[in-house]
Amino acid sequence: MTASGVVDTTRAFHDAAPAEYDAHFSDGPAPRSLDRAMLSAFAGLVRDAGADRLPISGAGPAGGTLNGVRAWHLLIHTPKERHPRVCAELARVPTPGGHLLVAFQVGDAPLHLSEPRGRPVSLDFHRQQPAQIAELMRQAGLTMIAQLLREPIEGIETTPQTFLPARKADGAARIRSCTAARPSRGLCARVTR
Repeated sequence: MTASGVVDTTRAFHDAAPAEYDAHFSDGPAPRSLDRAMLSAFAGLVRDAGADRLPISGAGPAGGTLNGVRAWHLLIHTPKERHPRVCAELARVPTPGGHLLVAFQVGDAPLHLSEPRGRPVSLDFHRQQPAQIAELMRQAGLTMIAQLLREPIEGIETTPQTFLPARKADGAARIRSCTAARPSRGLCARVTR
C-alpha cells in the first residue's frame, strides 16, 4: 500500500466514529496516570528549553519551526520499512534544542484487523521494539533523553506502551536530510497533530 493509502485508511478508520473511539479509550484518570505524567514531563522539557507553549500544527510545518513535537502512536500504522523516513521527518521539524516525544505499542508481531468495533476495514497495527525506534531516532540526529515502558492497562489494552522523549541538537542541526525521502504531505500533517 502506498504512503497516502496507509494515511487515508488510518484516517478513515479513526474519523468514522470519533465519539465511539473516545468512549472506548475514555477510562478515567487512574489508568493513564503515567501517560499524563510523561506528557507533563515533555511539556516541562519544552518549557525549560525556552518555549512558553507547545504549538500545534495541522499542516506539515517547515523544518525547525516547532519547539516540541508529539508523535503519539503514529508509528503503529506505519510499515516498518518506512520508519527511517518517518524518524528523519520527525527529527526535521523541531527547532534546534527542541524536543520530540514518540509513543507506541511494544511488540514484534503486527496485528491485522478486518472488522474492529463492527466496522469493516483493513488496518494493520505495527508494534515496535523501543531499542529499534530509539536507534532510528539517533540516526536521524536526535539525542535520547529517557525511555518509559508501561505495562498494558488491565481490561483496556493488550500490549505494553513505550514513550521516548528526545532532543534535537542546538545550533547547526546534525540531522540527515529527508528531502528526497520525505513522506507524503498527508503523513507529515498527521505526524504533527
